[in-house]
Amino acid sequence: MDWNTLYLYLRGFLEILYFISGVVLAGLGFFVFRQLKLAQESIETTKTNLQIASDALSTAKDDIQIRIQREAVILAAEQTEKFGKEVIPAFGKIIDGCKDKNLNLIEWKLENNLFDESTLKDINAVNAWLKKFNEAQMLPELATTLNDHEAFAIYFVGGAADERISYPSIAAVFCSHINRLSPLLVALRKKNNSKLITGRFQNTVTLFEKWSLRLKKESLDLQAARLTSESSEIHITEIPIIGSKKK
Repeated sequence: MDWNTLYLYLRGFLEILYFISGVVLAGLGFFVFRQLKLAQESIETTKTNLQIASDALSTAKDDIQIRIQREAVILAAEQTEKFGKEVIPAFGKIIDGCKDKNLNLIEWKLENNLFDESTLKDINAVNAWLKKFNEAQMLPELATTLNDHEAFAIYFVGGAADERISYPSIAAVFCSHINRLSPLLVALRKKNNSKLITGRFQNTVTLFEKWSLRLKKESLDLQAARLTSESSEIHITEIPIIGSKKK
């Protein structure tokens, strides 16, 4: 075989390889393009699924929040009903029992809402009150009703029940009860006291503070509104000086 023949043979062979490589590259390019297209579609599908999942989670979160709020309202309504049917009548019986023994559950002037030794200023009156009720064997019964108030307060202070539901109908009565029982509450909150203690009644103290301050603000706002109304109805006139043109 001479060189010309070999050259033509190699040239033909290389042209065939070139043609084949073009076909292969075209096929490979189409395959890569197809894979990229599929990958893009897969990404879009994934994004759509993620959005659907995100929306589902958001909806589930909203449903949980709504359910929590609904349960808090229901629990508050139940506790309000229980307070009205059980705690208030029980406290009324205690008042009647105190009257039969010439005792009086008075409203005390509270210096603060801490219910410690700084809360009641007249210590002599407090000690005399505790002595009289102890001699009349009323302290255990009063401690029991404090426990009932603590059991009521724990739902609201703990956030399980919506205290805004119970406040309008119960707050004034609850605070009045705790005020009248304040000498015993202070005594029971001291360390190392008698066997009557069943806890430091912190939920009772917390709820009393929140509700009593709110009641006080509402009362002050009402007074301020009434004073503003009365003030607007007062018309001021001045006495002009001699020779003045003002009337």
